[in-house]
Formats: sequence, structure tokens, C-alpha cells
Amino acid sequence: VERLSLHTSNKTIDLKNNIDTTRQPVVVLPPLEEGTHLIQMQSNNAFIELAPDKFLDYLKEDGIENIIEYREKNKLTQTQGKEFYHRNTKLLLQSGSKQTDVYKMDTGMPLEIVPEENPYAKKVGDELTFTFTFKKQPHRFALIKVWQKNNGKTFLQNLYTDKDGKLSIRIGASGVWMISSVKMETIQNEKADYQSYWGSLVFAVK
Repeated sequence: VERLSLHTSNKTIDLKNNIDTTRQPVVVLPPLEEGTHLIQMQSNNAFIELAPDKFLDYLKEDGIENIIEYREKNKLTQTQGKEFYHRNTKLLLQSGSKQTDVYKMDTGMPLEIVPEENPYAKKVGDELTFTFTFKKQPHRFALIKVWQKNNGKTFLQNLYTDKDGKLSIRIGASGVWMISSVKMETIQNEKADYQSYWGSLVFAVK
């Protein structure tokens, strides 16, 4: 883990020293004051290598059309998929009834997902809009996976951002929601040909 932080409305707490992989849960949070809180996790770069067909399946599943087109154009479809990947994860928590604006914080991660309103102010039937950016620029026309878990069942929608990197969803049910996307670039590296960034935002609706 490169970075693990707890953000409140007025301070940031480094949680890296709280990680202990020998126990469950791996991270124990300090007592939370009333309000909305943001936990941010940024992983170290990791490496993976996939066979050509497996790599293509993965690119299709996550809507990484730019790399599919690049491999076809450069006659690379039969080469191994050698990739570095990097995770950018955000978790919104609510303690008590007081709602604060930490939900809109830009944490500086390469792939950012920011709700335009506090998800904990929403109820079933409401609409919620998100802004997606990659390296400070709109993550436009990107595949977004919207996951919703309720009563032990998980539902998935595949949606797309608009030209401004925005996406609106309707809160169809209570439970835990996760919004996720992947961005991949070509790189010049002896070990890998691609660098991907995996972004996600998790919150709950009562």
C-alpha cells in the first residue's frame, strides 16, 4: 500500500501504520467523530502478464477500447499482455447524522471519482451525479461499472460517462454501492507495455 488515509472535514490521519495483515480486520480505524469521512487507499504498482486471448477478454470486459485499437493497429494482438496496474480506492463512511463535505475532496489520485452531492444525503429513488477525471482531465466516454449489493445479492450495470466525464445514476435500492472504472495507457518500459489505473468509490444508502 502506497497510501492509506482517513479524511475528515478538518484533518487527515495516516492509517498506514494501522495495517496488520496477521489479524482481521487488517486495519482498525480510530474512533470517528460525527460526520462524513473518506478513507483513501492507493496501492503500489503491481505487475501482471496475460496470454493474448485472456488479455483481450479483460480489455473487452472493462471497456478499454483504446488499447484494443492500439494492439490491432500495431499488429500486437498475438503478443502477451504485460501490464503494471495501480489501484485508487475511496470509501465514504457516515457517523451520526451530521453530514460534511469531505465527499467532494479531490485526493490527488490519478483516477478520481467524485460525487457532486453527499451520497448519505440521498434516499432510494434519488439521482446522484459523479465526475470522473484521469490526471485532472475528464474521463470521457468511459465504461463505468455500477455495483449494488442488497440482501446478499449483487447487481451490476455497465454505463458510460459523457463528454465532460460525468455520469448520473438513479438510486434504485438501499444497500452498498460501488462505482468503478479502469483507464489504461501504453508505456515504454522493459518489463511492461501498459499501465492501468483502477478507480472505485464505495458508499451506502439506507
